[in-house]
Amino acid sequence: MKNYIITTYAENNIGILNRILNIFSKRMVNVESLTVVETEENGLSKITIVITSTEDLVSNIVKQINKQIGIIKTAFDSNTEVFYQKISLYRMITKSLNFHEETIPAFNTNSMQ
Repeated sequence: MKNYIITTYAENNIGILNRILNIFSKRMVNVESLTVVETEENGLSKITIVITSTEDLVSNIVKQINKQIGIIKTAFDSNTEVFYQKISLYRMITKSLNFHEETIPAFNTNSMQ
């Protein structure tokens, strides 16, 4: 038993997520994580599902998902094949960064004559 990540690209149709999750229910496979995001292409969603199962069962589930109407493509990877990257964002309070107005003297056109 390993963790597997199933990635599906599907059309934004009513009930498609329910049909996908019914495939897992029929095989009594627990979905550990589910993420649905809209892609840059209009009308398509990316569905990411994490499960713990055997490779044979995951392969069969992916085949069943690909047979569904409205599914563009489905693939799976084991958790060890995925590269993780952590990003941290920090917010720091600083003084005004508008220092250019204070340090650059104003240009006077009268002094050039």
